[in-house]
Amino acid sequence: MRRDSSLDFRIGSTISSRPDTQFALRHYLNVLRRSAWLIVLVPAATLLAAAAVTLTEPSIYRASTKLVVSQAGGEAAPEFGSAELMQTMSNLLESDIVVDPVIKDGQLGMSTDAFFRRLRTSYRPGSSVLEVSFDWPEKKEAAPILSGVATEFQRLVDAKFGVHASGLPGGNRQGLVAVSVFDPPHVEPNRVSPNPGRSLAFAGALSLVLALVLAFLRENLDERIRSRTDAEEWFEAPVIGSLPRGVVRAGRSSLAREGAAGRALAEALQVLRANLLLSQFGVGGPTVLVTSAHPREGKSTVAASLAIALASAGDDVICVDADLRRPSLHQYLDADGQAPGLFDVLAGGLAAEEALQRVELPFETAERVESVGRVTRAGKKSTGASLAATDGNGRLRLLTSGRREDDRAVHPERGTILTGERVRGLIEELRASADFVIFDGPPLLVADAFPLAVQSDSVLLVARQGRTTRERANAARATLAGLGVERVAVVLTEAAPLTGYGYH
Repeated sequence: MRRDSSLDFRIGSTISSRPDTQFALRHYLNVLRRSAWLIVLVPAATLLAAAAVTLTEPSIYRASTKLVVSQAGGEAAPEFGSAELMQTMSNLLESDIVVDPVIKDGQLGMSTDAFFRRLRTSYRPGSSVLEVSFDWPEKKEAAPILSGVATEFQRLVDAKFGVHASGLPGGNRQGLVAVSVFDPPHVEPNRVSPNPGRSLAFAGALSLVLALVLAFLRENLDERIRSRTDAEEWFEAPVIGSLPRGVVRAGRSSLAREGAAGRALAEALQVLRANLLLSQFGVGGPTVLVTSAHPREGKSTVAASLAIALASAGDDVICVDADLRRPSLHQYLDADGQAPGLFDVLAGGLAAEEALQRVELPFETAERVESVGRVTRAGKKSTGASLAATDGNGRLRLLTSGRREDDRAVHPERGTILTGERVRGLIEELRASADFVIFDGPPLLVADAFPLAVQSDSVLLVARQGRTTRERANAARATLAGLGVERVAVVLTEAAPLTGYGYH
């Protein structure tokens, strides 16, 4: 049977367009979610301002009347109902000669221009009726003022174009114009301004549109990582794990979390560990450098957490604080930061094995089962949120940065001690006695990180969602590319929670 190729093409195009449409929809929804505060704040502030203005604005009342343009004698004059005549009458009504006597007699104390801004005239095509209205803050005064305008206008028209106009033959009544009041001036019962309902509705609609424009403009101008897609695109590397919000801000206390937050962190670390060991992205051990594009992205949190997760699963792990300028890993792992460490080993005279400190893992006790939250062998429920998945004879040791003499006169070579040869020798020594060696390195803006990146098997770039910018991501990517480092993956911190389900 012959198939319709055009139908195949249409079906294929429809199917292929669905992911793009869904992605665009998710993108718009994410923008609205992230800018929800702005979308709520702008209309709320606008409505409050509009309400304040409406409540303080004086009330305006409208008086209206209808004038009929007719022939002398009172007969309607359709031939005078032309647009030209009615426009002429409208223009004459809005003349200084008409309103000046009204302003003076009423002692209104205003200019003719201000008066005309309150006076309106209109007419319908083919009609001889001139509709006139006047807006005034005093309800009782509006109708008398408009009555004065109509009376003065009648007098002037009669004097210029009526039977009393000088220079016209007394017996020739053709072409004479008369103006009569059909609907006497009266005031509308309700004020015409301000109108709170209309004003607030208009302000709300306009402010909502403005808020949406600002939200999408802010999103387009915001160069910070907002999603996993941003991180993978800007770093040009896969995201193999993400730590939930609050972990970096909590500091070292985040590793001892309990409850739902602790379980979420434990699950995130198990995913990171599994991706590091089993993924097809080309990253893995045994030596891993954890670094970032900029300080305060959460690299020390990731390094300590990953080391605990690996050791808790039964691996022998050595964690090295290679950030000699701002060491902090000992705080996360409750170790002695003043003991001899990496600097002392690299400077010579101390073997790495002698400087290693044993770190106590946050295991569930031996009387408990392997997974978090299950019933213990003693029949009691575990309430802690341990990072451990098992109690399988793992071991974690820490090599701190070394003594904290920051005076360059004491250790002038502290900033240049991380050379390629020394790092290579250290890695060989540590790999001989551990399954994994994890370096908590300095950010890539510091040259100390370069030898570590080159000598390590993989590099984990830590990016903080909502903080790391496109510029920093591109700089980190270019730095690693220039060093020839290919096995790179990204770990997101402070990541937004993903909807779905988990096994606790």
